[in-house]
Amino acid sequence: MLGLLLIALVHSLASGVADDNVEPIYYNLTILTRMEGGSAQNRYEGFVAIDLAVKNSTKQLTIFSTELNLVVHKTWLLRKYTGRRISVVKATRSKNKPSADELIIVFTHTLWLGETYTLYIYFQGALNKPQKFGYFSVRYNTPVPHFYALTHMEPAYARYVFPCFDLPHLRTKLHLRMHHHKQYVALSNMPVAEKKAHPSIEDFEVTIFEDTPPLPTHMMMWTLHSMENLLNTTTNGTMGVNISIWSRPIVKDRLDFVMAVTPKLLSDSETLFGQPLFSGKSGKFDVVVLPEYSDQRSSMGLLVIGEYDLGPSNASKEILHESLAALVVRQWHGRLVASMGHQDVSHNMSRLLSVRLRVMEQDSLPQSREVAAHLRGPAHRNLRNSKMCLLTHMLCMALGEKIFYGGIKSFVKRYANMTVGPNLLWQEFQQAGRRALRLPLSLELATVMNSWFDQPGFPLITVLRDDINSSVTLKQQRYIQTTGMAIESKSCWWLPIIYITKTHPQAQTEWLGCHTNNPELKTLELRHVIEPDEWILVNAEVAAPIRIFYDLRNWRLLAKALRENFTQVPEVSRAALLDDALHLSWAGYLPYSVTLDLMRYLRNETSHLVWQTAVSSLEKLQSIMYLTTGYRIFKLYMKQLVGPPFKEILKTMSSPPKKNMMSKMMMLKARAEDAKPTHGADSQHTVGEDSKPTHGAGSKPTDGADSKPTHGAGSKPTEGTDSKPTDGTDSKPTEGANSKPTNGADSKPTDGANSKPTNGADSKPTDGADSKPTDGADSKPTDGADSKHTDGAGSVSSLGAMLYRLACQFDIHECMADALIKFSQAMDKASTDVIPEGLRDTVLCIGIRHGVEEFWVVVRDMYKKSQEETEKRVLLHALSCSTEYWALRKLLLWALDRKMVPRSLTVGLLTSVLKGYLGYYVGKQFLMKNMDQIVRRFNSQSIFSILKPFVETVTSNDELAELEGLFREKLSESMLNHIGDLMESAYDKINWRKYQYYELLIAIKNYTTEKLE
Repeated sequence: MLGLLLIALVHSLASGVADDNVEPIYYNLTILTRMEGGSAQNRYEGFVAIDLAVKNSTKQLTIFSTELNLVVHKTWLLRKYTGRRISVVKATRSKNKPSADELIIVFTHTLWLGETYTLYIYFQGALNKPQKFGYFSVRYNTPVPHFYALTHMEPAYARYVFPCFDLPHLRTKLHLRMHHHKQYVALSNMPVAEKKAHPSIEDFEVTIFEDTPPLPTHMMMWTLHSMENLLNTTTNGTMGVNISIWSRPIVKDRLDFVMAVTPKLLSDSETLFGQPLFSGKSGKFDVVVLPEYSDQRSSMGLLVIGEYDLGPSNASKEILHESLAALVVRQWHGRLVASMGHQDVSHNMSRLLSVRLRVMEQDSLPQSREVAAHLRGPAHRNLRNSKMCLLTHMLCMALGEKIFYGGIKSFVKRYANMTVGPNLLWQEFQQAGRRALRLPLSLELATVMNSWFDQPGFPLITVLRDDINSSVTLKQQRYIQTTGMAIESKSCWWLPIIYITKTHPQAQTEWLGCHTNNPELKTLELRHVIEPDEWILVNAEVAAPIRIFYDLRNWRLLAKALRENFTQVPEVSRAALLDDALHLSWAGYLPYSVTLDLMRYLRNETSHLVWQTAVSSLEKLQSIMYLTTGYRIFKLYMKQLVGPPFKEILKTMSSPPKKNMMSKMMMLKARAEDAKPTHGADSQHTVGEDSKPTHGAGSKPTDGADSKPTHGAGSKPTEGTDSKPTDGTDSKPTEGANSKPTNGADSKPTDGANSKPTNGADSKPTDGADSKPTDGADSKPTDGADSKHTDGAGSVSSLGAMLYRLACQFDIHECMADALIKFSQAMDKASTDVIPEGLRDTVLCIGIRHGVEEFWVVVRDMYKKSQEETEKRVLLHALSCSTEYWALRKLLLWALDRKMVPRSLTVGLLTSVLKGYLGYYVGKQFLMKNMDQIVRRFNSQSIFSILKPFVETVTSNDELAELEGLFREKLSESMLNHIGDLMESAYDKINWRKYQYYELLIAIKNYTTEKLE
């Protein structure tokens, strides 16, 4: 649980200028919430009394209030000393910034220095905020509509909830009263002190909470919901904490894991920080699990997550454990030091690599911004939070965990219940590091950290060997990911260089400096650290957020070492090594031939972590290669890479599949297609033997026209009436309408190629010679890293599930046949329980793609009957794997129908449909027609997620320009700025195809030819 305090202290998003004339010392807040019924539906009103200490005599004060309705005659001051009421003359916004958060209140009389006054303000606000911050409500269907409401006040959103002095250094006690309908449960940071019937509103009650300790306003939190209290326990820490878990009964069976790990996380955090969460008496800790909630919030005494976070797989439990650890640590946030509203990621290598991939992808773009930039957009906020986690890891690696934790404890003990800045934390770490001789005397940690905060991007470290002089020289420059773009940059960073060698696996640390006025001091020379035949690996354990570019000799030595015995390189370092190589080749720094040689050992790799890192880049390549004439060569390479380890794992997974199962499925679909009335020249091909494209001339379109089908006459089905109803409400297009877009020359097969294979959405089985990769001299994976698979509804290891998905994705015959058998068993029982958990997505997708229409209907009915959000998500994804126009169009119509698809699943459904080859065109038509409705109904983050697959699928500048035109017409300026990085990434992919496509193709041809020989 590293990094919470570092992330908290570095930078505050709270904007505005503090009023130096007064200081809040106590809040008495009353909130009346109406979530349904009457004219005040989805609104709330409140009354706040703020005790103020006057530091300078004044006739006006500045308070923060945003998107709230205030009434002047319901705002006044009361002088504590005399009880005199002081009226308000006016309340105005700044003339220079009328939309600013600051509200200037002018009074009839002076507020005198040294006296105490109480400011009374009545206010009203709306709950139906699409942005999901401040105080907002969410509707969910079960099947009757229900509501819940909660607050999100970090980092500077308390001002959206009630008028307050919303700055992180102001710590104030708060007394909260909530007036609400009796069907709801009110929870907040503190235990309930009293609950009673409302004196004047029928069926309402009042929940009164105990006073909070002094906290910044953005650490205050409450929720109204109708969940049930299903589980309870008490911790064994210094002060027992009563833990209660609230959720719908339908997910109760998935709450045991939360209840099992939460007490230990609280106890571990108490040990880490050296003091209990609650002082003086036992406290309470509520965990609330909400439906259709995609965020995670935590503040002292209250933690809120979504039902989807409770995913049943082992992998999802690992992620949930890490998320809970981060959220529990945040319980001490604000209690110990001033909170700055940032998130934390637990110290876990899997999550560390995931965060690293995300950060380095975004921060490598030319227009990325520095950590310290005052930007409110969620993209920059997420980048800053994630990058801070990587810098936390860097500090921990440089200092050592013992010193790092000791520094945190010392800092917490010294500055508990105080507001401090980050420099005091750096001093604490620096003193501890120097005492342990882990930091040079000339090194200032404040300088080191500022070099990362005050400039964007991260460094590329070039490592050059000089075997004649027994030296290794390291240089730094800013890394830019965009292919074909050279950017001059004077950026440099202070960072630890942590390295290992073949004969010295114990990590050594040196520091690379940043001297902007002397370029020679921006290099580091290591002498006598390796012999000529030894490899060196820099940035061991991904100590710093950097990329490493070795000379060709060191790349070859590392590749040879991995083939001989990959365990001599630590697991996380292997993952980072492959990630660096793939990204360096993408950007044109490193020849693809070197990267493919390095990856040759992967067929022996037994780590899911390493495979996952490599696959993230390989699937990015696939998304481009799939639409080119070179895809057959790329697929052949992937078969050779994935085939051997998959076939070994398949032996442990189930009995060998029947050889004729696939042909039976194909014949069944062919007969179903033959039974349909013909649709003319544009009708869909049957899925028999003729549907498999040959790899000869004409099997793929030429590179100039291979990206998308043309939009000529007959290229799309009409939007008219549909003739074949399948569920009573939606229907299939009439036979006169064309059933799906075609390519004019039939250059794309309709079965496998109508959909881009993603997440197990594989196109077709192949029976040709290329379906069976050669095994060469490589050995099979060891058994230690992959657990046995069980039949039926048994579990499957994370590596096994990944290899299974990849094998089906690239049409390995054994995988396709096995998936169809499992799918047939599921259809016989009309249940997914017979499919191993980790394989359900892949098996259902393969079955829907290659099955008959009746199977789609069966899965649709399973979706309608399902009450669990996780299962509904899987079934929706499976339905989106269809290659039928009518099915995809129907799903898109569902996406905006709350009765069919809950809001929390809408984005995922649209993303799944749009990733398909046919879905892109159906979805594009849908987007043009429904863009205004999408903008109204979704927040900026959801809109970003919806538009992302559109942008990621384009293959030409013309297509991207068409999307940009639509975005400029329909989106606000702030939203256009939000998707700026996404557009940069799209241009990057287009440039890659222009500059690197043929280089990869040649490297693969040479590699596959060598392996086949």
